[in-house]
Amino acid sequence: MLQYLLGWRQFNIQATDTVLEVGSGAHPLIRSDILCDKFPFSSYERFMNLPVVMDRPFVVADAEHLPFRHKTIDFLYCTDLAEHLPQPHNFFQECMRVARKGVIITPSITAERMFGWGYHAVIYEVQNQTLLIHRKTRDNWGLFGGTFHDLWRRDKSFQKFFARHAGLFRMTYEWEGEIRYEYAPLQGELDQVWRRQSAAEQMVEQVPGRFETLKRAARTFASQVLRHRILGRPDVDLTTILACPVCHGGLDYKPNATLIVCQACGRTYEQRNNVPILVLDEWM
Repeated sequence: MLQYLLGWRQFNIQATDTVLEVGSGAHPLIRSDILCDKFPFSSYERFMNLPVVMDRPFVVADAEHLPFRHKTIDFLYCTDLAEHLPQPHNFFQECMRVARKGVIITPSITAERMFGWGYHAVIYEVQNQTLLIHRKTRDNWGLFGGTFHDLWRRDKSFQKFFARHAGLFRMTYEWEGEIRYEYAPLQGELDQVWRRQSAAEQMVEQVPGRFETLKRAARTFASQVLRHRILGRPDVDLTTILACPVCHGGLDYKPNATLIVCQACGRTYEQRNNVPILVLDEWM
């Protein structure tokens, strides 16, 4: 519980910062003020296929087309997303456009070699304060098959070792003002297995059952108590920071409306259950 409440303090997040989490998934940071995910109704490629949490202001958006105005976010938090993007530079440019600083966390190159995940498109490491992007080849990831996945599932000692030495298996890149990145020279033949693995990810409408609905309601209540009463975080007003993901123009956004209209280019977007869905069909 202490780590859940205070873990965010390891990053350069100030008390007054508005924090956006991109690819928030099933375990958002308690300090994140706005959650953003492209696939809120699909748990494919998520740890243990857990459902997406939507317990605070939430926006459905594409990481490469973020629907926020320029520099309206103080800190952008992103974990376990960038490795899924075949052209992550598009995402990095968007991060720098909307936020002043942030952190990007992915599996380390060691973890990719030991475990290997077929649906990851690229691999990262940090060299000289630069994010180095490796395209996956047939011999730079998953060198041990399912050995370490099986070991993690059945061996509690290995699970403890994994948790104790998290820095060995995680790549953390904090930035302010600029994300320095470059693609590593390609060494070997490209492996396109991630294309086949990721093809199953899609936005699927799933109506949760009664038990799942109760669990989500309980978690939302607990999260709001922690955020509002302990951390003192108010809900962010999205009307002041949302923008068209295409032209970045202002939106005619009203919390309870069913349609959102861009005041600049006229594009329209849906809103369901008070959740703005700011993506285009071709991005899905």
